[in-house]
Amino acid sequence: MDRHLRRQRGGTLPGPHTLRPGGNGPVVGTDAGYSIAKRFKRTLESKPSGLLLSALEILLDLARWKDIQQLASAAPPLTTKSRSRVDRVLQHLHQNYVRPVRMNNLAELAALSESGLHRMFTKHTNTTVSAYVTALRIGDACAKLSGSTQPIAHIAADVGYDSLANFNRQFRSIRGMTPREYRASFRM
Repeated sequence: MDRHLRRQRGGTLPGPHTLRPGGNGPVVGTDAGYSIAKRFKRTLESKPSGLLLSALEILLDLARWKDIQQLASAAPPLTTKSRSRVDRVLQHLHQNYVRPVRMNNLAELAALSESGLHRMFTKHTNTTVSAYVTALRIGDACAKLSGSTQPIAHIAADVGYDSLANFNRQFRSIRGMTPREYRASFRM
């Protein structure tokens, strides 16, 4: 992978020798790693409307490669009690992400302390509660931006943002473009 891409992404992308989705992913050879890295770079630079297709093509090619070694056979199993707690929290978040999320309410729902909830949620989802809620909100906003002509400020309010500036900032940090640019990419 070229140094420019690694520097541009803050060094957080996998190196040319490995891909590690979810920590259990495949290990591929150097040539395959460089090839995938270049394809991901082109995919990230393409229009949002082409991202899904490009990602699926990369996944299909990965599935066909013979020289892939699995890093782990499976993720550690969730206990029934732990799974039910996570499920209750996730169900609540999916039903109520447009409202303010309070950690103390989620902790009570999971029958845990706030720090216990944070540890359990992060362990099982590989993200924080706030990042998860932000992803839900931005995902809903993307669907509304691409499928309607509703004003951006109304969409921001509909998905749970009181501040249009905060919505724009978080949207840009996740999607790499403003909501207006995202919408325009579907109008071309």
